[in-house]
Amino acid sequence: SAPLVAGALVSAWAPSAWAMIAGRFITGLGVGASSQIVPLYLSEISPPALRGTLNGFRRLAYVFGCLAAFCLAAPLKDDGGEGWWR
Repeated sequence: SAPLVAGALVSAWAPSAWAMIAGRFITGLGVGASSQIVPLYLSEISPPALRGTLNGFRRLAYVFGCLAAFCLAAPLKDDGGEGWWR
């Protein structure tokens, strides 16, 4: 979770588009690591009968979260102006 927090802070206080890109890259490292670690952890701690179900619900929550983020951000793309990259 350290890369997620660090990347979010860099992105939040980015003075330029390149700083925002650096923050997104750092956050991407955290997301990439968690996308490998969380399913493994869930598989290790869950009962054998529920392993697939729990990982399926985790993936479903991820997909709905992506959909919600897109739906919230899509109207902002037409705003333009200074700071459009934020």
